[in-house]
Amino acid sequence: SRGEMLKLESVARLNEIMNAPQNDPDATVPDYVTLSANVSFIRRENPWYASCPSPGCNAKVVPNGNNEWHCDKEGQTYDKKTNRYVLQVSLQDEASTAWATAFGDQASVLMDGVDADKLEQTQEVDPDAFDMAFQAAQDKPFKFTLRLKKDEYQESVRVRATIVKVVKDEIDPKSEGPDVDLNEEIEKARYSLEYDNAAGV
Repeated sequence: SRGEMLKLESVARLNEIMNAPQNDPDATVPDYVTLSANVSFIRRENPWYASCPSPGCNAKVVPNGNNEWHCDKEGQTYDKKTNRYVLQVSLQDEASTAWATAFGDQASVLMDGVDADKLEQTQEVDPDAFDMAFQAAQDKPFKFTLRLKKDEYQESVRVRATIVKVVKDEIDPKSEGPDVDLNEEIEKARYSLEYDNAAGV
């Protein structure tokens, strides 16, 4: 079953629920919660992992040293890998902030459709465009569905929040300036890299 769903009015209430098991390990935690919040920050460190390119398999792959990638789950070796987002996202409203994790498709919504493979190509070529992709998601309102799960860590109980659904909220009236096509900017950076490589720069 989908489990209990609870609508929250604030990030502060989310923090209350997530922190309760630290004081009472038996505290009841709903399976799912919904709330509206802004994305205040997305961590740039390790925003994706190398995943299996086989459709439907999101398992991590490891390089074998021969420009190939091995998937233990599939028991197969591939000549390429696919990056899959795993974003650490800070949710914020007027009074509080809380951290949640976004994977795959839900992370792509936050990143405005920029896929992780293109972003990796951009990272070393154009750090500004790389950072711009994250900045574009920040300070914007979204509606979230979170899955909450208790987890034992170093002899204490904490709650992890995973974003299972995210949709853009109403347009922020405070936003100013023209929209930037991040995919276009990344394509420009990749074209520049390919040109430099061809020219031996």
